[in-house]
Amino acid sequence: IYEGAQNIELIVDTESDLSSASVLEIHVLKPDGEEAIWPAAKHSDYGCISYLIQSDDLLIPGIYKFQAFVDGNLGETDCFQVYEKYS
Repeated sequence: IYEGAQNIELIVDTESDLSSASVLEIHVLKPDGEEAIWPAAKHSDYGCISYLIQSDDLLIPGIYKFQAFVDGNLGETDCFQVYEKYS
């Protein structure tokens, strides 16, 4: 994934039954320490939520840490690398 990438679907497996869930988010810690909350939706795969990355979400290269947030509960931390454009 490169800085400025967009229209990439991030799918997070919560390993939970989401049938009655009402608050679905992905909490993100960006490489510069800024926190973001991305609104998520139920994915067609059981227990998964998803978010379509927007043009201004990945502007800084580095490690992005994220957690699923479902009805007030945070899941395990995972991460992905965003590379500098043309690197």
